[in-house]
Order: sequence, then structure tokens, then C-alpha cells
Amino acid sequence: PVRIDAKNAKPSDSIKEHVDKACSKFSQFFDRIVDTEVIIDSQENKHANTVEISVKVPIQRIVGKGETQDTNLYKAIDEAAGHVERQLKKYHDKQLEHR
Repeated sequence: PVRIDAKNAKPSDSIKEHVDKACSKFSQFFDRIVDTEVIIDSQENKHANTVEISVKVPIQRIVGKGETQDTNLYKAIDEAAGHVERQLKKYHDKQLEHR
């Protein structure tokens, strides 16, 4: 289950769909994900968006951030998801090494 928290704006259905789609890929890299939280911060006066994806796995929390200086929120979501994917791969590989 993905929890979406938005600051300063209400995410549209297409944004929620994009977040769900991006976060559904995480289980390919690690199958024991406990919780996923996405925080979207839209600052309209600065025309900037920040997205933070926090994935809780056993014993650790993996966080990825994405920022854009324009109004393209999808780009920030993809950037944050890319950071989390790389970290999940590393975490998974470390778990395999310790077996």
C-alpha cells in the first residue's frame, strides 16, 4: 500500500496513478517491503516541486528525493523513484551477501 501525503496542493488522480505505477516497480527489486510513503511538496510561488519517497524494509528505511524547478511533477516522481530503485538494489544485494 502506498500512502500519499501532499503539502500545499491536492494531487490529481493522474498523479496518484503515476505514483502507484512508479512504486509498484519496487517489488521487483526487493519483495519484503513493509510500507511506502510518498510526500509531495508543491511550492507554486517558486514553481518548484519536491517529491520524497520513503520505503520501509526490515531494519531500514530507504529514502529517495526528486526535485524540479518547473511545474512538471511527473519528472520529480520519476527521479525520486529512480533513487529508491538503486538503493533497493544495493540493499537486496547486501542481504544476499550476508546469507
